[in-house]
Amino acid sequence: MHCTVKYKLINLIFGFFPFIGIFLIMFMQETSGPPQMWLSIILFGIGNAVHLIVSSVAMLAHLPENSMAVGTGFVQLFCGIVSGVTISSALFQSKLTLELCKCIQTPMLKKQMISMICHSATFIARLLPDLQCAVRDSYAVALHAVFILAACSMFLAYIAWLLVSGVLMFHAHFCIEFLFHPAS
Repeated sequence: MHCTVKYKLINLIFGFFPFIGIFLIMFMQETSGPPQMWLSIILFGIGNAVHLIVSSVAMLAHLPENSMAVGTGFVQLFCGIVSGVTISSALFQSKLTLELCKCIQTPMLKKQMISMICHSATFIARLLPDLQCAVRDSYAVALHAVFILAACSMFLAYIAWLLVSGVLMFHAHFCIEFLFHPAS
């Protein structure tokens, strides 16, 4: 795998798909059509899956056999299975609570209502129509914040992968060689 370097090309191509998908998701509206919804989900999902699997396999291929268990643990921890879910859910809950505090004006029921909305999305259907709309808007703001976090995290991970894998260094070296030592 290290000798053929084909995983770098796969990661380079598929690693960019989640950016396209996340921007399609971030600009999605209630009136967005099915093509935008499906394309954003497919690009985001396939791009992340391919990038994470290829990166983890490449990392595990370089580990000695006696370090495989520790390496697998780090892959699971840092590929988003643990840290990504916890950080994004904490951001979602805190942003949702803040937005709900802004839109619910009844002081006596505010705390109970926010708790019921945060614990069960089915409770929203029993609210008054104008409050339902405000709660849906609060959910949209919270989800938007999570997707911005995902986009920033993916960008940082992609840049880190480019630096670690040597793709940027290879291209910089190639450009320098081409500029200063052109083929005769």
